[in-house]
Amino acid sequence: MTNTVTRSTLLLRLILGVIPCAAVLVSCGKKDAAPTAAEQAAVAPGLPVNVPREIEEYKDPKGVFVVMLPKGYVFSDKTVGDKPKYIFTYGTSLNLIITQGPAAADWDNAAEMSKKQDEIRTGSAGFPPDMSLLKRELVSFGGLKGFFTLLGGNLAGQETEMMAYYLAADEKLFTLIVTWKDRNAAVLNEQVKGSITNSFRLASFKKPAPEKPKPAPKAEAAPKAPTAAAAATNAPARPAAAAAKPKPEPVAPPPEPVDPRSESDWLTARNMLKFTGSMKMGGQQVAMVNNKILRKGDSIAVMVRDTEFVFIVSEISATGVEYKRKPIE
Repeated sequence: MTNTVTRSTLLLRLILGVIPCAAVLVSCGKKDAAPTAAEQAAVAPGLPVNVPREIEEYKDPKGVFVVMLPKGYVFSDKTVGDKPKYIFTYGTSLNLIITQGPAAADWDNAAEMSKKQDEIRTGSAGFPPDMSLLKRELVSFGGLKGFFTLLGGNLAGQETEMMAYYLAADEKLFTLIVTWKDRNAAVLNEQVKGSITNSFRLASFKKPAPEKPKPAPKAEAAPKAPTAAAAATNAPARPAAAAAKPKPEPVAPPPEPVDPRSESDWLTARNMLKFTGSMKMGGQQVAMVNNKILRKGDSIAVMVRDTEFVFIVSEISATGVEYKRKPIE
């Protein structure tokens, strides 16, 4: 009887001991699955959207273009056939779609902008029907020329803005569409658009034409030795004294133009520059001022009573920006 109880007790303990151990083994041996795009997108809204983010470089895996973008996006490749389509998603706040297609050799940005405007107004441009055209403008950056259109509207009860860039070079047409859905992500929206205009470029420009080989210098003939008669009759001539050149009279510099703008107006213009943060981008300190990314030496202009005031960035720190006034030229 005692042996039976002992065996039962041992068996019970063994069962109770084996089950937790197996559970631990299963738990420890299981590899964590890589987060899905949906799971990553759910995390992205937790990142700051109303302060500038650190910038990182994205290189097209096909080697066509390069662009700097704020960190925190979820990337997905929706390429179909030979038409690349890349999507960069910042949670539910904002996304960027980059597509590439062919462009005619004589692609004209002004004519294409007019054509796109008509397509938007007639509803044949492919944008949501409730989006209306707010602005359009010709642009040129990164070795590409093109234009952008700005659309806005209320989609599904949410105010939405779409900035679409159309850029062409080397018979390639790039379409970059930034969709902004969250009013709290205004800084992130401006940072993405600013990064595009400041950094989007082709990954490899055309190679410069090879330099023509320079002709080899001709060997100079050795001077002939003078004959005995010439040496006897031709005495060495003394060099003629160089005539003294008159010193040029100093020219007075032109008078500097008088700045009609008052100190009060300059102070008003300076107070219109709104600093919202600084960061390192490409190893260089940059600042966000009036929703624009500025580097040291960049200029920024504001209008006061129909008069332009231009400031040049002289220093950037973590707490602010110092400026110099740009004088009238």
